[in-house]
Amino acid sequence: MTSLNQQQELNLETFVQQHGCVAKPRATTYLFAIGSDYYSSKCECLSQEEMLKFVGRSPDDTRIVRVMHDQTFRRLAPGESVCFTEPGVERFVTIRSVCKDGGVA
Repeated sequence: MTSLNQQQELNLETFVQQHGCVAKPRATTYLFAIGSDYYSSKCECLSQEEMLKFVGRSPDDTRIVRVMHDQTFRRLAPGESVCFTEPGVERFVTIRSVCKDGGVA
């Protein structure tokens, strides 16, 4: 049974589009997009490395970037976590962190 302040499933993108940059309620499952694919997690917070596992990418050459409600971007640092209930977190994308010549992007 969930409390009045907790939803069963919370779609981050839909919530932000409907409510703007406000704290999100707790949920039993969080639905989030990385690129054009959607994933779900029962965890309120995930590290960059945990998110990369969803898309089958390695933290050695890929980073997660947060796309905020105002369409600004913020790259996660190695080991950094993001909590889905934070205001403004809408979706995520991946970027390569290593250039073809071996340098760091």
